[in-house]
Amino acid sequence: MCPMHLTTCDMRALYINLDRSPDRRRWMEEQAASLGLTLERIAAIDGTSLTEAPPPGLPAGALACFQSHRKAWEMVANGEDRHVAIFEDDIHMSPDLPGFLGDASWIPDDADIVHIERVREHCIVMNRRLKAVDRALYRTVSENSGTGAYLVSRACARRLVAEFTDVGREFDLDLLDRNLLGLIIYKLVPALCIQDEFLERPKFPSGIGRRQRAKQREGKLRREISRQLGKFRRGISAILGLNAPVRIRVGFR
Repeated sequence: MCPMHLTTCDMRALYINLDRSPDRRRWMEEQAASLGLTLERIAAIDGTSLTEAPPPGLPAGALACFQSHRKAWEMVANGEDRHVAIFEDDIHMSPDLPGFLGDASWIPDDADIVHIERVREHCIVMNRRLKAVDRALYRTVSENSGTGAYLVSRACARRLVAEFTDVGREFDLDLLDRNLLGLIIYKLVPALCIQDEFLERPKFPSGIGRRQRAKQREGKLRREISRQLGKFRRGISAILGLNAPVRIRVGFR
């Protein structure tokens, strides 16, 4: 396990940052230095400079964010590392993060993505807890989104590059919440990261303006649908004696 604050950790770590956001770059590099992490910067695609029009209803910044993550996936797909950490540039990192990036033995062999940030307060997961150092891992079912901090396997990155090429909505919803590709996604609880916009007193204005309005519009309806589906799944699982999905609190520390 990588000693916190002392040595450079082993897992490759990338962060996505716009050229016009040097304050966020400083923020990420200062955090990394204080934690003993080495981060590689990826120049984000700027929504103000897109050569193609986004689909109707999708902000240009959201399309640019998707394309920026595709750049990261291509780097992972073409690299040698089995798992790589990907961050957006407004993440607040837990002091415990280096310990998790220094030893990948806690990552399940079948994991495509391990989601390590807290976006929503709750997440629906399969009721089977795996130990991950001093935290827990659960297979996700729904109510999971956000691409501020996650680990992706090389095999998954290759699939994302090949198959996840177009979007018509916020791409994290299709990737993580609806899981349209049928990936094996785990949630780390409590989370190791949280995006600045979800703190009570954010440091930065939104750089891509992509999430809050869409989630406010969809949030109430999705929560009710998820609640009803959860009741249905739990009822069926109880009848059949199966492992029922549960709604857990994510947390961050």
